[in-house]
Amino acid sequence: MKRLLKLLALFISLTLLLTGCWDQRVFEQIGYILSVGIEPSENDNLLITSVYPVIGGAEKGTVDIISKEAIIVRGARTHSRTMAPKLIEGGKVQQVLISDSLAKDGIHDLLEIFQRDVTLPAVAFVVIVEGSPQELLKKAIEFKTKPRVSFYLYQLLENNVKLSNIPNTKVFDFDINFFAPGLDPIVPLIKLENGLIKISGSALFSEDKMTGKLGHQETNLLLGMMDQFKYADFIFSGSDFSGKNGEKQGVAVTLFKSKRKVSINFDEEGKPIVEIKLNYIINLDEFEWDDTMEPKVQEDLEKKFGSNLTNMSNDVIKKLQEANSDPIGIGDMIRAKYYDYWNSIDWKEMYQEADIKANVEVEIENVGIIK
Repeated sequence: MKRLLKLLALFISLTLLLTGCWDQRVFEQIGYILSVGIEPSENDNLLITSVYPVIGGAEKGTVDIISKEAIIVRGARTHSRTMAPKLIEGGKVQQVLISDSLAKDGIHDLLEIFQRDVTLPAVAFVVIVEGSPQELLKKAIEFKTKPRVSFYLYQLLENNVKLSNIPNTKVFDFDINFFAPGLDPIVPLIKLENGLIKISGSALFSEDKMTGKLGHQETNLLLGMMDQFKYADFIFSGSDFSGKNGEKQGVAVTLFKSKRKVSINFDEEGKPIVEIKLNYIINLDEFEWDDTMEPKVQEDLEKKFGSNLTNMSNDVIKKLQEANSDPIGIGDMIRAKYYDYWNSIDWKEMYQEADIKANVEVEIENVGIIK
């Protein structure tokens, strides 16, 4: 018993003596980079812009921004440390903003540092900027009625992920989709417009190169076909939704989580025939009252909604094939189910020739609380 007590005392003593031996860093002495912008420089190198908050500065809520030309991403941090009054670290990066001009040449190598360095977060958003990330970040710093630029961007991205306007693509998501055979990444797309940051939709990738883009409403439909749709506000217009006197009329609805079923067959020549069946639940938000409570009227609206969503979804598929981008993962499904066939083809060539069609049905669940 005495021996046990002695061992316990020794253990407690060692615990107290060793506490605090880990390398300590004073928060106020560190400049944690929150946003990184990467674009080509005039000298065919990288122009890297870093944003970090000023802690203990004269003005509350201020940020510092440093732009530096470098050959590789890590080089910018090394150079920034020679210019900044604080020790620059990247362990809190929330967004990696990459210009669309650079993304067309491939971005996997640019993200490599975030994959390799354990001190850098792999949960940072990957975002493509239409134009210059440096210009966007500098303009955002001037916003007087919005949070610090990095927090503002984070909130903007998170809210639009919930609305299915953009994909939820972090560094590790991009990696998974990039390395998976028969699957391509998609990335949020933003731009600076009239002095404000605006969500554009999504950037399409073939492997790690940007090859196309979709608007935010097209992204809604793509996420439905990817089985990642949550909900979204949707506006329908056109002759199918004219008023009872023929006047121009639009319809506002809320689409809720869809059900997806994908069937794959092959024709006599071995070309894939793919059907993506989708079922959406709809709440009718804005439309002329008339007889929308009548079952026959609702049934007619459901057919019109389904037909319009089918056409729009097939237009999205066409854009995907033109961009040779397979974010739905049709190739991955074929590889899993028809492995011998997969090994006998070049999927990137076959994908553009495949017969891929969407078929959408909807069910109106709610037309309003007033009858």
